[in-house]
Amino acid sequence: MLCQLRFDGAGLDAVSCDDCLYLRLEDKDIVTFKRTGATGQLLSAPDKFELDAKLGFLFKSFLPKIKQQIEQNLDKAIAEKS
Repeated sequence: MLCQLRFDGAGLDAVSCDDCLYLRLEDKDIVTFKRTGATGQLLSAPDKFELDAKLGFLFKSFLPKIKQQIEQNLDKAIAEKS
């Protein structure tokens, strides 16, 4: 995987890889991803997370498990920061 990093005066500003793009903005972080079977965007702001993902045919049958795992990981990350 080839990644490119961009820094501003305050630190890491953006990461671009073959299958994802991370942007740090003033009021939110955005991760855009595109892989075989899944594409989408994750927005992280101080007051919310928004995940918009499109799953390919083979991944759609795993949607309940994927959703459960995402929720567990977010709950764990939030609890560790509290």
